[in-house]
Amino acid sequence: MSCRVRVWRFGSVSDSNFNHYVGAFTGPAYYFMWPFKKSITKQLSEFRQQKSPSIVYNDTVPVWKSVYKVLEENGALK
Repeated sequence: MSCRVRVWRFGSVSDSNFNHYVGAFTGPAYYFMWPFKKSITKQLSEFRQQKSPSIVYNDTVPVWKSVYKVLEENGALK
C-alpha cells in the first residue's frame, strides 16, 4: 500500500524506497512473505512505471479505491 500511495501522491518511487519494498517482501520483515525476489521486483517495477493515477480503478482490491478516494478528496495526489 505504501508503494501505491507514493506513486499516487508523488508520481514515482525512489530507488531506495523501491529497494526497501523488495526487501520487505522477500526478507524477514514480513516473515519472508514472498521469497522470489526476481518475481516481486518485476511486479513492483511494472507498477512503478505506470504513470496514470487511474490505474487504481483497474485494481480489484476495494481498499485501494477507498484509500485513493481519501487522498483525492484531501488534495493529496500529484
